[in-house]
Amino acid sequence: MVGGKRKTKTCDKGSQRRWICQLPNVLISDILARVPTKFAVRTGVLSKTWINHWKSVRGLDLESFEFSDMDTFRCYDARQSIYMQDAGALTPLLEVEIDAPLLECLRTTVYLEKNFMIINLGCSTTLDIDMVFPDVTCTKPLICDTLTDIPRFRGLVTSSYILKNIFLHSEPGPLLQFRDLSRFHVKFSKSDLEMLPAILESCPKLQSLILELIKDPSYKKNREPKLMFSTVPPCLVSSLKVVELIRLIPKYEGEVELVRYFLKNSPILEKLRLDTYYTQKAMRNFLKEVVALPRCSSACEVIVL
Repeated sequence: MVGGKRKTKTCDKGSQRRWICQLPNVLISDILARVPTKFAVRTGVLSKTWINHWKSVRGLDLESFEFSDMDTFRCYDARQSIYMQDAGALTPLLEVEIDAPLLECLRTTVYLEKNFMIINLGCSTTLDIDMVFPDVTCTKPLICDTLTDIPRFRGLVTSSYILKNIFLHSEPGPLLQFRDLSRFHVKFSKSDLEMLPAILESCPKLQSLILELIKDPSYKKNREPKLMFSTVPPCLVSSLKVVELIRLIPKYEGEVELVRYFLKNSPILEKLRLDTYYTQKAMRNFLKEVVALPRCSSACEVIVL
């Protein structure tokens, strides 16, 4: 009807349920992986298709205060990842027992004590660990427990805060607990870059390094980090194939020198990815500098975003 109101098309509940049932399994898994596990389980009421689908998602997202005691939950047969959030001082500590030989990633935030106990893991699992409250000092038992578990993992994702405390409570020299790591993703502030030589020396089998530079409110603008490499770490010569530098802060003076170091000393490096922000003019100058840098590996691909 001319001049009349346009009717809005609506779907009844039956149509909505049929539409949900027709979603591809891959899409359903992706949806469920983005919500806490307790909500993913509840989607089983939507349709028969969804009843057990939560069991095949790539991760479990758990919060310790939702379990009343240590016997309430045991994690087993997880296939991709587990995420545990520890409420710390707000609740009694829950220690989750993990028996998951197919597990790809364990992500946890801890408070004063470690909140998990490993029974069984696969051969390539990654540990993603951080503190609930970064301003709280890590206890020595927490660091010791964490170091005891690290050799069971092949990948490590962590913050400079955890690493500082690990080095603080460890003997001088390379960390033996890192010797079997093949993947390392660390979030650094500028000043934390000074730990990089010690990290590389501690990881002789490292194949992939992701270095993420983040803002540090306590950082003094006039102080630039000094990277002191007395020797070339073994991993640069024999195993390191992928390096990714992500800068979420303004440019720092030593950026090009850091890039130069990896290109100059890594004979088997296959990919160097630089995810940085520059103005258009500054980016052109940066690209000119990077292109002119000597490369030890003729096969190395440099990607600048």
